[in-house]
Amino acid sequence: MLYKEKILLLHRNSLLQERIASYLRENGYAVIMANNVDNTFSLLESMKPDLILWGETLTAHSKEVLRKIKKSRRGRVIPIIALIPDMELFDRIEIEKSGISDILDSAPNFTELKVKIRFHLINRKKIKLYQTEILHLSDMSKLQYNLIRVHDVNRLCELVNDFIFNAYKPDTLITVVFNKKTGGFDYSGIFTSEPPLSDTHATLFDLPIWKKYFLANPKLEAEQIIDNYILEFFATVNLGSDVYYQFPLRASNHQIGFIITGYRGSVAMRKKDFDELITLAQSLAFRVVNNRRLITKTSKESEATSEIHQFFKRLNEDEITNYLSLQLLSHFKADTCIYFNFNEGFKFLYPQYCYKKGQEQNLFENEKPPVLMLTEFPAFEQFRESKRPSAYFNLNKTPADDLYKMASLAGGTYQSILLFSVQIGNEVKGFFIVANELSRKLFTSHEIHEAEKIIHKATTVLVESRLVKQAQKNIKQLERVFELGKELTLDFEVDDLLQKIAGALRRTLGWNNVILDKRNTVSREYENVCVLGLKPGDYEKLRRQFSDRLFSGFRENCFTISQSYFCDHESLDEPVNELTQNLFLASIGKEWDDRDWLIVPILSKGKELGYFALNDPVERVRPSVDKVRSIEYFANQAAVALENAGLYEFLKSSEEKYRLLAETMTMGLVTCDFSGKIVYVNKSLV
Repeated sequence: MLYKEKILLLHRNSLLQERIASYLRENGYAVIMANNVDNTFSLLESMKPDLILWGETLTAHSKEVLRKIKKSRRGRVIPIIALIPDMELFDRIEIEKSGISDILDSAPNFTELKVKIRFHLINRKKIKLYQTEILHLSDMSKLQYNLIRVHDVNRLCELVNDFIFNAYKPDTLITVVFNKKTGGFDYSGIFTSEPPLSDTHATLFDLPIWKKYFLANPKLEAEQIIDNYILEFFATVNLGSDVYYQFPLRASNHQIGFIITGYRGSVAMRKKDFDELITLAQSLAFRVVNNRRLITKTSKESEATSEIHQFFKRLNEDEITNYLSLQLLSHFKADTCIYFNFNEGFKFLYPQYCYKKGQEQNLFENEKPPVLMLTEFPAFEQFRESKRPSAYFNLNKTPADDLYKMASLAGGTYQSILLFSVQIGNEVKGFFIVANELSRKLFTSHEIHEAEKIIHKATTVLVESRLVKQAQKNIKQLERVFELGKELTLDFEVDDLLQKIAGALRRTLGWNNVILDKRNTVSREYENVCVLGLKPGDYEKLRRQFSDRLFSGFRENCFTISQSYFCDHESLDEPVNELTQNLFLASIGKEWDDRDWLIVPILSKGKELGYFALNDPVERVRPSVDKVRSIEYFANQAAVALENAGLYEFLKSSEEKYRLLAETMTMGLVTCDFSGKIVYVNKSLV
């Protein structure tokens, strides 16, 4: 299906707007109708038109919207034709400042309108081609700059591989650098647009074909590969491309390696791209010859990995993030690295560590920067929601004021930014920003992948550390439960015991607001035992709102979690079904809302004795199942206290009835122990 060029049309006269739209559709254009001035910008972002016809009055507000359109990344190259009445020359000059490309009458001649639209669309295509070429040359210049400043064979090849993949988009890319001294390879890599050949890559370069065909041939030329033996070999190892091109790496008349690109389909490679790759291969070969370094063996890398793992085990969370800040700065040879601690509940970022190139002191150690609210940083928030481990931003190409502001906390102007997330289990702990002042300093995909692995090793240790801490925390909670169990055997009033349990729950598990109600065994109504954290006025207001139905009346509309209930303020009027229950379980760990309540019933043998109502957790997130179970331990202790109190009251009542019967009966009554000793004689016998 042919692509229809899209025209965004806005006109003050609805009849004229319909006529113009109908004419444009007859001429093969897709027309997007805007309802008002403010609607045009959102349609620009969502519909991506190729041209805008502006037939609205040029008020101050209209000019402001037009300037906003031209400042946006998408609207910068979109031509705007204004459909307005005849104007004076001065006014025409003024409206050009608002980004208007051309002017026609508000009721234009359709033939003239068609010619103008064609002219500006053709002109726009040329501008986009020029901009693409300029961008390509800029990227080529950045690559050459980085090839000069880098002194490592691996990174030189990685830089070239990244550029080839992004600029020429091959389906297959093979790069090999041979070392005559060792008889092996200084660098060898196979990359495909499909999932990587992880199973075969390790042994693929052990095959003799590479040295026999490519390296033993001193007259290897840059050309399309037509040798059937080589093509069959590529097909055997499942490379998947249809057409392959070879580019020898030759410097000082010595061939040291080669680059092979593969493409699907039978379309030949453009001569311009072919010539550029020849030049690029020569540049890489020259740099390798002058900056050759041997590749570290895999066994040594695994030993280093093991040592790093053991090293991380000796550090706590803050020490690990501090160490990672220095490691990332060194790994990328960047200008600065900043670590932001993240609070999921309150949605804020706390800048904790900042290091700059050539400095070993944390810049935030003495002067603490302000806390950053996530809502004020849209580009960063978009990265966080994407859940990607890393992301790269060139602020010269894609401006992001919030990322620029975050990086500038280091006290500089940074244009090239890398973001990394630090995730421990399902919880995002924080973020790293690695930044360079010059956007032409490139980060390679291999470097980024290696940095992700370093962070993953650290977070794996942190997960283990957190598991140990959680186990220790659970032990302390159980100890507190056992202490309460001992107190249950002492001679306390049941309400005093329940208040002790509620207070221990509040302190131990971190809930600011705790309500404990018990159920009257006779009336079956709830009676309040204690209210912790809430002001009397707030509690009375809550009582008036829910009456005696804070738990029992909303049970059907509450989500179940473990043996407890979560009352979501947004769905209290809707019955829970399987779909909504699953959506709730997916929301565990998200921000807590003060209008929500967690209800934990106090149960004994299936009988309901009361409940805890909890609000405002210290962590400010919806509790997990494990955390709810911790609360249920305390609810079990409350159930034991209430059951014991009930049994004690029953025994006291039974004893009083027995004594009253014994004292008032006319017959004599004697009670003996098992040895026959008399322990009681009633008055009638005396």
